[in-house]
Amino acid sequence: MTPFIFSTNATFSNLTSNHIDIGLWTVGSQTLLLAANLNYDEAHLDLSSLPIGTKNTKVTQAFDGGAEVNSESITFRPTGTGAFLLSS
Repeated sequence: MTPFIFSTNATFSNLTSNHIDIGLWTVGSQTLLLAANLNYDEAHLDLSSLPIGTKNTKVTQAFDGGAEVNSESITFRPTGTGAFLLSS
């Protein structure tokens, strides 16, 4: 995570979708996605709704605090969190 968060070349964006707080750090063709479900219920994040190109993107989970990913979405347990690396 450090190469993204502390990189002077990183672009950062923050958004909320379906009460999921999302931070995106992009360096080159890779993006670090940190997200937290603010709901007390399960919530889903559709990866195609992100403001970065996610078509044909490989998603690797780096931290599991109550989330699981498939090729199209991330499912968060109530108040779950996760860290994901997106690369093309």
